[in-house]
Amino acid sequence: MSHRPTARIIRTTAERFQQSQGLTNWVTPHSVGRCHEVTEGTGDRWEDRENMKAASKALNEMTASNSTLEELESAAHRALAEFMVMSTPQMELSDRIHKMEEQIPAIEKYHEFVAYHKKYTSLDGKAKTKYKSDFCYELDEYRKAYKKLIELFPDAHIPKLSKLKTEFEKARTDYAQQSAERKALKKEADRLSRLAQQKRDSQRTLARYMQNEQAAKRKKSQLE
Repeated sequence: MSHRPTARIIRTTAERFQQSQGLTNWVTPHSVGRCHEVTEGTGDRWEDRENMKAASKALNEMTASNSTLEELESAAHRALAEFMVMSTPQMELSDRIHKMEEQIPAIEKYHEFVAYHKKYTSLDGKAKTKYKSDFCYELDEYRKAYKKLIELFPDAHIPKLSKLKTEFEKARTDYAQQSAERKALKKEADRLSRLAQQKRDSQRTLARYMQNEQAAKRKKSQLE
């Protein structure tokens, strides 16, 4: 989240503003960049003008949203809570997808070589020996595939490949949808948080502006 804070209010009652003629006088555009020239104007002091700009900007930011600070914070918390709640089922779905990504090719490989095993076991004597010699690679691949299936399905319940592929495609679709929903929730939570922080900063700026104005009035009364 990024938020550019409202300009800070200058404390005009500070000692440096009471003693520095260069700061308390308005600097005209002709004097900008000239280190040794300060042109006195007849308008407001520089720091007062800057404070008024900051206060005006803060007021505009305050009214940019019709919601109160409490409402914005509450809405941001709700969006973030929904984002967090969705993380658990999405992680579970991700784990399931990873498992199916391993299971599907293992089942495909088993189906590819199981026929060689069945043929081999149906033979006897020299025919069986010759078949083993001719198809040793395929029979070895079958053994590897069978061993892998036992690892992946220790209960020996191997799902149908077509059913598993359908489940896999649905899981991927659901995961993409959940990702989009979580991304939208996070984006909304960030947006609401920025608005809340902006309103909070603006309130502080206006409060400091009023405090500075009151302090300046008191200072002026004491001098009079």
